[in-house]
Amino acid sequence: MRERMIGIMASVLVVSIWFSVPKAAAQSDKYPKMAPVDQYLMEKNAEIQLARSAAPDSIPAMRRSWF
Repeated sequence: MRERMIGIMASVLVVSIWFSVPKAAAQSDKYPKMAPVDQYLMEKNAEIQLARSAAPDSIPAMRRSWF
């Protein structure tokens, strides 16, 4: 009896996974293509300035330049 219950539970698990895979694949079609990487990048100095402007005033005053 116990083996039969385990077999039924395993079958239910396999079937539920079987039906969820196409659903997950269909959801990825919302964003079929990403923009080129260059669109997300910015100039190095502009990125450093942006990071410094986001920091509290005491931190940029103590900074060291490693670049």
